[in-house]
Amino acid sequence: MSAFRSLAESLGQSRAWSKATREAYRADWEACARVVGVAGGGAEGAAATPASILTPASIAMIVAALDEAPAQTFNRRMIALRQLSRALGIEVELPRQRRFERLPKALGMEVIARLGMAARVAGPRDAALFALWYGAALRVSESLALRLEDVDFGRDEIRVIGKGNRERVVPMVPQVRASLEAAIAAGEFPFTLTRGGAEYVCGRWAGMGVSPHTLRHSCATGMLEGGADVRVIQALLGHSRLDTTMVYTRVSGQFLASVMRASHPLAGMPQTGGSGDARHSRNERLPETRPESVG
Repeated sequence: MSAFRSLAESLGQSRAWSKATREAYRADWEACARVVGVAGGGAEGAAATPASILTPASIAMIVAALDEAPAQTFNRRMIALRQLSRALGIEVELPRQRRFERLPKALGMEVIARLGMAARVAGPRDAALFALWYGAALRVSESLALRLEDVDFGRDEIRVIGKGNRERVVPMVPQVRASLEAAIAAGEFPFTLTRGGAEYVCGRWAGMGVSPHTLRHSCATGMLEGGADVRVIQALLGHSRLDTTMVYTRVSGQFLASVMRASHPLAGMPQTGGSGDARHSRNERLPETRPESVG
């Protein structure tokens, strides 16, 4: 076992990281180690140890190698180095994270209705998964970890263990309750799928480009557009930080802009032009509405 894998396993146990989180940190640390090994003139990662990739020279090599990398990749590597420095008790200076725009992909209700029908046709298991991903906004890992004792039909609630081993209670809307009851009656709940299996199942009736996470995003976006408070959505999704949930306000802003352009009293009026009307056109034209940036 490599030093990075061993460290990821040790930290994962003490900090209740999921297997996916442990693997993600290990992969990022080893990617940094390969950069340091090559830049230092050795074999890929051969001379790099957890402590050696935290020296100022090593960090400079890593940052330089990520110069043209996507912001998401750059930020993930910096977070991984920060976690490593804390674990080893080594103070480091890291560059600020890069800003990037990545809005959640949200599906319209016509598409959601079609996917829900396709999932029901596929069987009780698939219908229950669709209901949990869209109707309860659960993560894939959360839905697969559910057991019978986590579902309280008396209170219409689901007990969910999310990231960081944090527990939350998610209300069951009638459609979610009915789907779970049908899956239990058919002997198809609890689920016996792996994460990859769940993604494959979703792809069979949802098609390319739609994942369980897309359904979760669509639920949150639809709730915000329906008037739900962003803190309610934060609690539903199990986000530990409000700024993670705030990305949905940008999506809702786009929705507001499209509604305003379609329904505003000025929307149906002709946009006059020409030199004679130039002094009036600024007040008569409806400007493009842009969602405010989220801080």
